[in-house]
Amino acid sequence: MSEELTVRPYRPGEIDRIEAVMETAHREADAWIEGVDDRDNIVGEYVGDGELLVGTLDGEIIGTVAYRRPGDLLCELLDDIDAATAQVERFNVLPEHQRQGYGSRLYEALEGRARASGYEEFVLHTTHRQTAAQHFYRVNGFREVKRIEVTRFSRPFELLCYRKSIDDSSPFDPYPV
Repeated sequence: MSEELTVRPYRPGEIDRIEAVMETAHREADAWIEGVDDRDNIVGEYVGDGELLVGTLDGEIIGTVAYRRPGDLLCELLDDIDAATAQVERFNVLPEHQRQGYGSRLYEALEGRARASGYEEFVLHTTHRQTAAQHFYRVNGFREVKRIEVTRFSRPFELLCYRKSIDDSSPFDPYPV
């Protein structure tokens, strides 16, 4: 890592920068879907149920990651989600800062905070186009558990679902390869 990353909860007033980081990272990964606007949910989803973290270099936001109670889509796709499960999302690092360890730092902070809040498992989804994200999740212990074709948007895509136990007391991997 060339510079020291600061990881902290988002602050009110940072929504424009958070949205810009997410859009830039998704466009670079060819995963941006025009017309899908959830700006109103970016912050609201994490109040009470989770947390939205940002990574900063010299005060500038260069990455984001969040956890919350799983959304309706993952609950439909993975029918055994319980109250100890959190969904990882909004995981983005600006392209010029990728592959420098900043994503790992963001993820480690998120996992620690979720574990401290009583969560024992992470679930998430990503698209087939986001191959760097898929690699990151596998290297960090996630297992792919489901794939589906999504056709309801202007640009169809394959959605990949992943799981990982974050419970340090678990003596085995419940989702072996």
